[in-house]
Amino acid sequence: MTAGPGQASPLLFAPAATRPFAERVAAALGTALAPMEEREFEGGEHKTRPLVSVRGREVFVMQSLSGDESGSATTGSAGCCSSSPG
Repeated sequence: MTAGPGQASPLLFAPAATRPFAERVAAALGTALAPMEEREFEGGEHKTRPLVSVRGREVFVMQSLSGDESGSATTGSAGCCSSSPG
């Protein structure tokens, strides 16, 4: 994940449930996961907040689509959501 001249590098976020898999993806892309805050509330609701500015940046969020906690790419699926400026 490299940026072109005059562009900031894309950001890759991953909640804790997907972190082991996302760390391997980030390493393969030559980048690190961007820092984020996660909170889980009693009713099962979650709050996620980036700890770095995402303004004008290309952003990717990796989240597990299965209940498997191993983070294995072979036993479950991972979803990726992208948001590009403009």
